[in-house]
Amino acid sequence: MVSSNAVTTKVTSGSPYQLDQNQVSRASSALLRHIKTQQVDKEKTATKKTLIGDNDDDSDAEDIPLNNEAVWLVLTTKKHVVDKNRLKPGKITIPHSLNASPSLSVCLITADPQRAVKNIVADESFPQHLTSRIDKVIGFSKLKSRYQSFESRRQLFSEHDVFLADDRIIMRLVKTLGKIFYKSSKRPIPVRIAEIEKVDGKKVKKDPKQRSKPNAEDSAFASPAIVAKEIEKALNSAAVQLAPATTAAIRVGSSNFTPQQLSENVEAVVKGLTDKFITKGWKNVKALHVKGANTMAMPIWLASELWVEEGDVVEKTADDDKAIEGAKNDKKRKQIEAGEGEKISEGGKKSKKPKAADDDEAASLSARKEKLQKQKAKALQDGEESGRKAAATPAKAEAGSTKKKRKQSVLRAARSQLNPSRAFNQPTASAYARLLSTLALLEQRDGQLQNSSLSAIAAAQKLGGPVTAFLAGSGVKGTSAVEAAKIKGLDKVMAVDNDAYEKGLPENYAPLLVENIKKGEFTHVVGSHSAFGKSLLPRVAALLDVQQVSDITGIESEDTFVRPIYAGNAILTVQSSDSIKVITVRGTAFQGTETEGGSAEIVEGSDPKAPAQTEWVSEELAKSERPDLGVASRVVSGGRGLKSKEEFDRVIVPLADSLGAAIGASRAAVDSGFADNSLQVGQTGKNVAPQLYLCAGISGAIQHLAGMKDSKVIAAINKDPDAPIFQVADVGLVGDLFEKVPEMTEKLKAQA
Repeated sequence: MVSSNAVTTKVTSGSPYQLDQNQVSRASSALLRHIKTQQVDKEKTATKKTLIGDNDDDSDAEDIPLNNEAVWLVLTTKKHVVDKNRLKPGKITIPHSLNASPSLSVCLITADPQRAVKNIVADESFPQHLTSRIDKVIGFSKLKSRYQSFESRRQLFSEHDVFLADDRIIMRLVKTLGKIFYKSSKRPIPVRIAEIEKVDGKKVKKDPKQRSKPNAEDSAFASPAIVAKEIEKALNSAAVQLAPATTAAIRVGSSNFTPQQLSENVEAVVKGLTDKFITKGWKNVKALHVKGANTMAMPIWLASELWVEEGDVVEKTADDDKAIEGAKNDKKRKQIEAGEGEKISEGGKKSKKPKAADDDEAASLSARKEKLQKQKAKALQDGEESGRKAAATPAKAEAGSTKKKRKQSVLRAARSQLNPSRAFNQPTASAYARLLSTLALLEQRDGQLQNSSLSAIAAAQKLGGPVTAFLAGSGVKGTSAVEAAKIKGLDKVMAVDNDAYEKGLPENYAPLLVENIKKGEFTHVVGSHSAFGKSLLPRVAALLDVQQVSDITGIESEDTFVRPIYAGNAILTVQSSDSIKVITVRGTAFQGTETEGGSAEIVEGSDPKAPAQTEWVSEELAKSERPDLGVASRVVSGGRGLKSKEEFDRVIVPLADSLGAAIGASRAAVDSGFADNSLQVGQTGKNVAPQLYLCAGISGAIQHLAGMKDSKVIAAINKDPDAPIFQVADVGLVGDLFEKVPEMTEKLKAQA
């Protein structure tokens, strides 16, 4: 009898191992209604509005959701599915296709040779509605050689909606296509396109030793009619890819389905699973649910009893009860003779040896417990006595501590002075002052201070204590040193006039900086994470025998810093115990330094005049009237989607000119020769944080996002609505950049 508040209902008559149509219909209606409501609520509260949905339905009905979300059937079994034949990718025909879109793009992966299948698809007898959908036919060997890199596989993944694969090579695709495909809903669906020889209705196995005919290239594949039938069947099926586990998910519909359509698909998939894929069929099913991508699971069938093999259950009899009761009152023993190995009959006389052994074991256990209790009592007594002695003689303890010196870091001593309640030795005034002594490395070019230096000063001021700026070059005392002295928050500006340091060669500059760090007894050396800082400070850290902390974005204390790792996907908090901290800071994370109002003293730095190991020969700089990429308030970037350098210059440059913006590029565009290496934005390029970052033809790899995600407003143009760039973009436009960008440029020029 099912209670009124039961989660699921079972059929009133017949076998319980079947779906209740009413229950499936109720769950389908509730799920689709919830998805629609969830999308409406999300649109109301979202800061980024969806202007164009991905639903292909032309209807204007209000019950059609804006975005087409997948609906899944979640199967839970009582035992793992371990049969290899059942674990192979398969498909189940469903009444309502998941691939009904007329603009569907299909990629067919075949066994070699691919030319045979291309000829089949191009054959006149092959249905035209399938020919228009199949955009690519590629053989397995070509697939392996052409799509080896991560980016190439991701591009292939985004170009097509459905992937079909010859069932003879389907298992080899897992390693070839990788997690890009097999951690998504676009896993290849198997199709049988091989020619099957039959005699009297039975399949004939081919002799592997028999050589094929030299001109029988097409003999391995079926006729165009059979291939078309198999492809049509695959497109009208639900893909089934089980894992050796107790849970599996099969896509059975979309949020634009009606409850009736979803129910019919669910029933067809459940029947196919229990008939073909699940060991023992319905008896191995524990639960069935339907759910959306971001919803809770709705139950449609739950097992109401535990399931075991019939042979695993033995009914208890009256004789068993008597035997159990007798075992409690009378212990029987079994012994095996050393030479014979025969069983001795039970019952009879009781053995006294086991009882004696039990008594000895109990006595031993009791003695050990008593010994442990005595040791514990003695330890507590000794602890109390030592505590009384320590409280009675504090002077003696202090005298003893002076004789035995404790090695204590300056950082720990400073904390002790700031917090007297902590049991640390009080530091001297010089140690405390030394802790808060910071040297900010400034970068200058032709007597002008570079903007990257301001971030180093901002970070140094956040550390606290006196901040001394350092720069070296030709005539810097009368040019860039004077400019630096006006920066608010600096105590001193240490300058070294020497032509050998003008170009900032790290081999020459490192000994100079180390000399001044040691003489000034600085505890922190801070520089920008620019090309100058990244090449110089690692050498300085090596000469000082300390570890460098690179590219920090936050300062928690004088020895604890925050820095991004894994292209910004994780944040690491680092604590340094070195006496001198060598740090590079991300320019976009430390800003707001006031360049006026300061009155720092300009002092002469120490010049070791070490022999120069490197000589400056020449440099070639590309001069441009556009703002510098690293500090520009507006940046326009292009990616590989621009296809050539000519198109990059034709599309991106006019847009940047109309906005007065700097030009950037993704690594893919730079590697392809579309733009200069100095324009690269990303993990291995420049980090930018402009007010506006507009990118076109950039998919949004994590390496690129690491260099621009701090931008105030991110606008993206891409023809792929699923491109990762739209996940971080504030404004997104789905369309062809070769049409949208020139149109935007013309409108900007008209408004100017």
